[in-house]
Amino acid sequence: MKSARGMFFFLAILLCLDFYFFQALKTVTQNNTAKTKNIIYGIYWGITVLAVISFILFGVTEQQFFGRKIRTYLFSIVVGLFMAKFVAMLFFLADDIRRLFQLLFT
Repeated sequence: MKSARGMFFFLAILLCLDFYFFQALKTVTQNNTAKTKNIIYGIYWGITVLAVISFILFGVTEQQFFGRKIRTYLFSIVVGLFMAKFVAMLFFLADDIRRLFQLLFT
């Protein structure tokens, strides 16, 4: 994905998924202490920032920049994170739609 438009589109989708997933994370951690929340949120956004930086580096560097094995592992991790968030988003979205219908019809 060497085109800037394609990279921007994928990053926009990734960041939208991240913010949606983060809202679920905030709901799950609402009863934790402020220190615990900060640690969890810091780890979450740190991993996200590393994934975004890695993805950008894949698009702007040559294939030999990382080496074949490292590039394969990093790309697998970035795609794995994206797919995991996408699958989780489907469940969160289904639950949000269920709660919306419950709110409208009760």
